[in-house]
Order: sequence, then structure tokens, then C-alpha cells
Amino acid sequence: MHTFQHEIDILPGNVPRLVLRGALDLSAVGWLEEIVDEMLAWKSDRILLDVSGVTFISSGAIGVLIAAAEEYRRRGGRIYIVNPSKPILHVFTLCALTECATCVTCEEEALGVCA
Repeated sequence: MHTFQHEIDILPGNVPRLVLRGALDLSAVGWLEEIVDEMLAWKSDRILLDVSGVTFISSGAIGVLIAAAEEYRRRGGRIYIVNPSKPILHVFTLCALTECATCVTCEEEALGVCA
């Protein structure tokens, strides 16, 4: 049984949002790759990644997010990470995800950055 959930929708300004909840452990890595690949196929230059409900993230899942953030940056776009908890933000910082993605405290801030 998976311990993670997700939701994808489109916000004003045609900005895709991926909401993640639960533990992004090893069992989530393949699924996360599929979702990120799908979002890359949309050819959007930016997405919001709401991780406010993430309780754990594996190194494999971080690798998927770093690869996606680097691809968006290569295209001239950006991934905006919304409201990570302090422990998750610490992990993102240690793994340098914050160097290729922008962390914001709320969705409104991210939409303002994206506009």
C-alpha cells in the first residue's frame, strides 16, 4: 500500500500544480517519474510543487525533483516549491534542490513570482 497521494490541477495563468502528500519513499519514485514526465510533456515552462503535506522524501524522489527542476531551468522555466516543512526544506537545501528550484511559503507568493 502506498503512503503518498497526489493531485494535479491548473491554476490561473495556466500554471500546473502538483500537490504531494504523505511519504515519498522508494515505492513512490517510479510514480513520481511518470508524473514529472507527463508534466514535462505539457511543455509548460513552470509548475508549482506543493509539498506542504509531505512527511518524508527519499533520496530517489529528491533525484527525480532535481532532474525535473534542472530540465525546467534548461527550458528557461522554474519549479516553485510551495510551503515545505522545516525538515523537508532542510533536506532540499542539503541536496541542492533549492539551487535549481524556488521555495516559497504560500501558493499566492508562488503565483506572484510566476506572473
